[in-house]
Amino acid sequence: MDISSDESSTSIYQNSQYHEKISRKFEEITSTASKNSEWATFRDLYQYQGFWYYEGFLQRILQAQEQFKAQPTDIILCTTPDSDALRLQTLAFAIMNRTTTSSLESGNPLQPKIPCLEMDLFPMHKDLEISFNPKLPLFTTHIPYTSLPKSIIDSKCKIVYMCRNPKDVLVSQWRNIGTTDLDRIPLNQAYRSFCKGVSNYGSFWDHVLGYWEATMKWPDRVLFLTNEKLETETSFNVRRLAQFLGRPFSLDEERRGVVRKISMKKTKEIQRNKDVEDQMDYLSKEMKDHIDQITKNRFKGPGLIIG
Repeated sequence: MDISSDESSTSIYQNSQYHEKISRKFEEITSTASKNSEWATFRDLYQYQGFWYYEGFLQRILQAQEQFKAQPTDIILCTTPDSDALRLQTLAFAIMNRTTTSSLESGNPLQPKIPCLEMDLFPMHKDLEISFNPKLPLFTTHIPYTSLPKSIIDSKCKIVYMCRNPKDVLVSQWRNIGTTDLDRIPLNQAYRSFCKGVSNYGSFWDHVLGYWEATMKWPDRVLFLTNEKLETETSFNVRRLAQFLGRPFSLDEERRGVVRKISMKKTKEIQRNKDVEDQMDYLSKEMKDHIDQITKNRFKGPGLIIG
């Protein structure tokens, strides 16, 4: 089935009573929650359900938790912030939309239009209406597993999680704080906060472990990928992803090179930013060794190897 971006969409907007309920809950949380301003002088991070969020993100997460009604056919693509999520989205979109042969053979960049649960689906103003394409059941999110909308867990829809080397995540988060070096907090400050688990969407290690434990418990419902393996072993992981999504490649597609074409799809943005190189430029050996040690200690028990 061809999934076109021009297909008519179906509204998921809920009525204004949700906005009033969410506003009250948001005010209750922000008035009592622990706060931290280490990442930005004039923007506080608020702790909610064990993770940290800026105000706007927290309010949208509350909206998603309250309003999003997952269907069993939905596919949720999850990452931590600054984990090259667009790469995962591009591959999933191409797999689900691959009946459009011309789109695969075209050399044009692919920019998937996949709504984010906490940023795109629910309007901040009650008079606005946001819609989505029901023929493409893909959604993205950075929400930790334990804070996902209950309907996602109850519906048993599929979840794909991709994580990235924490050193790259740190550098990317720090560089994205401001547009110039003058706008950014000192790297040492960002590094210390990151190692303590204080950054937008909370502890990198807690975020990863939540989804890792879920995939260990429900391997048929939660697929765990790493950015590095997706980059270096793309064709293998494209086949693995297609199988998990219920769209395995036929022998004919294999012969026609569909897997290779999907694996080589580019995005309108730079496919792989330069944070790996930046990591070498910005982080000292002591910083990298410390992050590696935290990762080893946190992931040793669960048997997870990253970085």
